[in-house]
Amino acid sequence: MGFLPTALSCATLCQGALLGRLWLAHADVVQRMHFLGSRLVVGTAENRLRAQALSRDDVLDERDRVTHQARLDLLLEAGAEGWATIYRNYLDELTAAYLCCLRGQAVPKIGL
Repeated sequence: MGFLPTALSCATLCQGALLGRLWLAHADVVQRMHFLGSRLVVGTAENRLRAQALSRDDVLDERDRVTHQARLDLLLEAGAEGWATIYRNYLDELTAAYLCCLRGQAVPKIGL
């Protein structure tokens, strides 16, 4: 990169680092959301299968229904909390990447 002016090479490196960090943050959030979604599907399916197994035996009383509904509510609440945490971390990563790029462009490194 010796043929580029110092300010331009610094800007190009900052933009490259920004794109890399954005891509990594996006890949991380996609992986975490996929895992959270799969865990929610498994949990709700397990809850539904338990309710079906108990209802077939005609043993399912009101306490069991309340217990299954409470487990499902807790699962969905935890899923929503997990989604909010993942999204908040994603926004923090994006903000950090943009700030790093802006700091790198504001103070160009002379003498590269």
